[in-house]
Parts: sequence; structure tokens; C-alpha cells
Amino acid sequence: MKKSMEDVAAARFEMISPLLDASLDPVLRIEKQKEVAWHCGKSYRTIGRWLKAYEANGFAGLKPKKTCPKTVSALPEHYTEVLESAITLRRDVRPAVYGTSSKSLNWKALQRKAL
Repeated sequence: MKKSMEDVAAARFEMISPLLDASLDPVLRIEKQKEVAWHCGKSYRTIGRWLKAYEANGFAGLKPKKTCPKTVSALPEHYTEVLESAITLRRDVRPAVYGTSSKSLNWKALQRKAL
């Protein structure tokens, strides 16, 4: 089941909430950040990024960034039709150009070299 962006942000906030105490000693905050990262199964760097995002943008900073769908293609919509036409054209033109299959063409080329 796919989580909503708000659910993801809420889970991230829950993870970093022990680190948001402004009166926390910087050295103790680093140790606490390492502990949070270990307990949550995230890296120290990830927890740090979430903290910075929260400090800069609040709860909205913890929401995952929108990405374009992975299924978006740079190919034109009619690409499959063009591809099929090209394959058909190649099949139709190839025997006319070569007269025979490519294997016999290679054989003929070898015979010419031998002479």
C-alpha cells in the first residue's frame, strides 16, 4: 500500500522529533542523531537532511519531493507504428537489394575474394 506524502512526512517528523529540542547540547545532539539513525534504520546523513529540511521549511520540508513517473518515455506517441513500418519496409526492400539472404551474400563475397 502506497503511503501519502503527509504520512511519510509524519513518520519522518516522529523520527526527528527527539532532536528538535533547541536547548540540546551540540555534542549530545550528534550522539542522539546517531542513535535515532540506528534505531530507525536510516543513515546519519539522511536524518541530518530531514532536520535541515524541517528547520528550513517546517513540516512541508519533510514531504518527499515529487518526481516524474518512471514510465514517461521520451519517444513520440506514434513510435511503435513508425518502428513497425520500418521493419516491414526493411523486410520488403532487403531481398530486392541483395537478391538473397545475408548468409548467401556473405558466401558470395567469400567466393569473390577467393578468385
